[in-house]
Amino acid sequence: MEKTRFFASLLSALTVIAFVTLAAGQTSVPLQINYQGELKSPTTGEPVRDGDYDMVFEIFTEQTRGVSLWQGQHTDANRNPVEIKNGIFNVILGSGAGNDLAASVFNGSERWLQITIEGETLKPRQKITSVAYSIVADNSRLLDGMSASEFLTPSQGDTLYLSLTDNDSFVAGRGARADHQGAFVWADSTGDSLASRADDEFRVRATGGVNFEVGDNAFRVAGDFDINGELHANKIVYFSPRTHYYSVAPEDFVPGNSYSEYRSHGSLVGAYIYSGNGTLVAPVHLPHGAVVTEFKVFFADNSVSKITVRLREYWLSVPGYRQLAALDSSGISGFGSKTETSISDAIINNEFWVYLLSADANPWDGNTMRVMGAVITYTISEAP
Repeated sequence: MEKTRFFASLLSALTVIAFVTLAAGQTSVPLQINYQGELKSPTTGEPVRDGDYDMVFEIFTEQTRGVSLWQGQHTDANRNPVEIKNGIFNVILGSGAGNDLAASVFNGSERWLQITIEGETLKPRQKITSVAYSIVADNSRLLDGMSASEFLTPSQGDTLYLSLTDNDSFVAGRGARADHQGAFVWADSTGDSLASRADDEFRVRATGGVNFEVGDNAFRVAGDFDINGELHANKIVYFSPRTHYYSVAPEDFVPGNSYSEYRSHGSLVGAYIYSGNGTLVAPVHLPHGAVVTEFKVFFADNSVSKITVRLREYWLSVPGYRQLAALDSSGISGFGSKTETSISDAIINNEFWVYLLSADANPWDGNTMRVMGAVITYTISEAP
């Protein structure tokens, strides 16, 4: 422990003489930097003792603070400690397991080298001189560090593959910007910015229109589909039938016979005929092709009689009624409802039939028996 404290106290005041050059090859510039330094004691001016030392090198964007762009471990644990002899050491930055340098580290902006020896960080950081930036010159013949062989120039019959890995994003077009991981942003030639809004989003701007020519498999979207503007389609078919509800209010009912005295009102009043026999009717307008799955009627009945409400269809070509479902108020005391799920001729055909509700009582007993409304549940497989 005494040795470590003594070495650390000297390290903060060590004189470091460094030279940064590039190890160049004949065919391309390797992504490695040759770094030499000399360590001397500030009190004696003598080189530090010979031996192997743990050193960690980091490249930062600023002289203080900033972002660490790369780190190289030259330590005993990494099996590549730095040998110092007569105070001199030499390190190839970018060599050793896990220490690879990327061309993107040197993009023309200032870079600063930080050195940590035996756990102590030297200050200040050293500015990497322009010689190291010949890496940028080598990168100038590449596209973001990728050679021409890694790109495909499609010709007829070729297939172009784009694979996004990890947190990569894809951006193309004027003003396009990916602010989230896994985003795909494609912008047209207009100058306005088009940025991603969420992770893993696919976003396209095409003021000239987006056209898809699809075959029998069609164009399918799983999830919400938001349209800001007009949508033109010959047919919109749902993946699975969608459930909808059609409600009939008391005010919709009117007498089937003009001589019947009646009342139809919401709230707690409902629809009824004052007395005697008679029929109240209410039109029903369901989309063509809908499938009725449930018929529910709400009653208010405190009488000794009963109200029967029927869902019916009327044939336009040959006048005549046919019943789809019927419910009555028997057994209900006060407010209540009944439901029927067995529906005859459940598929709505507006080409040949019209639909309505009819409410009958024999006899009506004033406002002690009322129709409070009805709900028809149906499904559709295609947008009306």
